[in-house]
Amino acid sequence: MNCTIDDNISEAWQDLQDDKTETSWLIAGYEGKNIKVTSKGTGGRTECLAAITSDSNVVFGAFRLSAVDDRGSTKSTRPKFVIFMYRAPNAAAMAKAKAGRHMGQVEQAFYGHHIMFQVDELYEISEAEVVKKLRTSGGAHQPTGYDFGHGDVGEGSAEAAPVKAAGSNPADAAPAHSKAPKPHEEGALRAKAYQSPEAKASAAAAAASQPPESAMAGLAVSPPPERVGQEDPGAKAASEAHATKPLEAPNGRKVVMLVSSMPSTTVIEGNQITLRNIFRGKLSTGVNEVDGVLPENKDARSAMFECSGKRGAYPQVFFQETDGNYTNVGDFDEIQSLNDTDSLPPDVLSANPGIPTFTKSFADFLK
Repeated sequence: MNCTIDDNISEAWQDLQDDKTETSWLIAGYEGKNIKVTSKGTGGRTECLAAITSDSNVVFGAFRLSAVDDRGSTKSTRPKFVIFMYRAPNAAAMAKAKAGRHMGQVEQAFYGHHIMFQVDELYEISEAEVVKKLRTSGGAHQPTGYDFGHGDVGEGSAEAAPVKAAGSNPADAAPAHSKAPKPHEEGALRAKAYQSPEAKASAAAAAASQPPESAMAGLAVSPPPERVGQEDPGAKAASEAHATKPLEAPNGRKVVMLVSSMPSTTVIEGNQITLRNIFRGKLSTGVNEVDGVLPENKDARSAMFECSGKRGAYPQVFFQETDGNYTNVGDFDEIQSLNDTDSLPPDVLSANPGIPTFTKSFADFLK
C-alpha cells in the first residue's frame, strides 16, 4: 500500500542540499497515511539523532556532512548526504513492515543521497559506521577525512556526545536509546542488539514483508504496474529530456544506460533515478535507456553484460560506438565517483591529471 509523501519533504530536502543554507538534518514521520517532515536543524548527525525521542515510532531522517580532501597545499570539501530509517525498539511489527514497503518512496524523495541505513538502534549510525560505508561506496579517489560539523574526524574513531537539539527535543531529555555511546561501548551494544528479541522480531517482520524468491521463479516478465498517486520524477524528466535532446553526439557516439523496469531492490530504483538526474543536468545529448527486463532487449543486454563483466547488475552505463559495439563506462558507484571528482579544485586536478572525472569521461556529450 502506497503512502503520500508530503510536499514539505521535497522542500526540506532541497534546503538540506543547498550549500547556501545552514540546514544540515531533517526528521520525517507518519501522520496518518502521510509521511512529512516533523523537525529539522543545523547541528548535523549528532543533533539529528538526539531529536529522535520516541521509542515506539518508525522515523525517517537525513543529514549532511563533508568529505575533506586535505593534500597540504590544497584543501577541498564535498557534501555527502546520508538517509536512514530508524525502527524504534517498541514500534509494532506491522509498523516496521509497512515502513519497509514505503522506503522506496522515501528514497525517491531523497534523490541524490550517497548512502542509506536501516537500523533498529541509533548507535548503528555512528560516525565510524558512516565513514566506513562512505568509503566502501566511494571510488578510487578517497578523501583524507570527514567533517560531521565539528571538525575533521578522519575515520570517525571519536564519537561526540549528543548536543542539545532544537525546539522541543533537547538532547538531555532524550531516552537512553538515542544517546550516542562512547567508542569503547559500541561493540558490546551492537552484539547485544543482534541477540535481542526485538532485533530478531524486526528481522522476521522484514523478511515476512518480502515475497520469497521461489514465488518469483518462472513468472512471465510484464511491464511494471502504474504507480497510483506516485510519479517517478527521474523517469519523467528523462523522458522529457529525450524529447528535446539529440540521442547521439556529433561524432555519432551514444550514451546508453542499462536499466531495469522491475528493480529487485529500492536501492537500484533510487540509483537509476540519481543517474538520470546527473545526466539530465550535465549532458547535451539524451541517454538511450535499454530495459534489460524486456525480451526484445536480450541481445543488447547480453552484449553489455559481456562488455562490463557484471551480469545482472543495474544500472550500468556504456558508450555505443559508431560501429555498434559498446565501451564500458561504469556502474552507479563508478559514475557517482566521476561526478564527485568533478568538484575537486582545478589546481588539484591539474596537478593530478590521472584522476578520472565526469568531464573527461563524457567530453563528447557535455553541454
